Amino acid sequence: MLVFLAFRLAAADAFPITSSVLTLSPGITGVDIQKALDSLPATGGEVDLPAGRIEIHAPIILCRDDLTLRGAGPTTILHLADDANCPVIILGEPVNAPARIIRHLLVTGFFIDGNRFHQQRELWRLSGEGCQIRNNGITIQGVSDAQAAFFPLEADQIDNAAPQTATPLPDGVRLALKKSDQLAKTPARLDGVLNLGPGRVYAVSVPVRPLPEQPAQE
Repeated sequence: MLVFLAFRLAAADAFPITSSVLTLSPGITGVDIQKALDSLPATGGEVDLPAGRIEIHAPIILCRDDLTLRGAGPTTILHLADDANCPVIILGEPVNAPARIIRHLLVTGFFIDGNRFHQQRELWRLSGEGCQIRNNGITIQGVSDAQAAFFPLEADQIDNAAPQTATPLPDGVRLALKKSDQLAKTPARLDGVLNLGPGRVYAVSVPVRPLPEQPAQE
């Protein structure tokens, strides 16, 4: 399953201005991405990925404050290699019981292909640290300031760069999405993944209904 990532783990007004940006070239591996993230200064920064399919054999880990991982859009695909048996991305410390809260992370602008039919187990490691971490496309633990975010399974349905405003309801949450300029026809349903924060990720399929007409203002 492909999931397009435009996911912010920070309040918009608290997210820092990125000063250090590393732009990676085509032909990179997951190892190159991790080395680039680890090389950023203590104040944080951003790693920009090229278009193309990138094979992932070990998790890409963002375990420091103020880090951004940004793709080139739907043409950037992080593909979990056959028999890798690991998450594609871990946000937070890659341990069974994180002791430190990580803040202000942003991953956006790429697809994740978890290649689930060519993996053999649900947990990352067989024993020791990591043996309780599930092999999700993206695993989030020990991270603060999460916001609700919807990731469509079909590209070009919503504007991934637009803010998604969440309004709590007595029986759930209302999420305001902006229609993509590339959408030629309104879909009958929206299928995707709704992330409400660490440990609260849901597959959803909801009908699309037009908004009721607003009364004219005098």
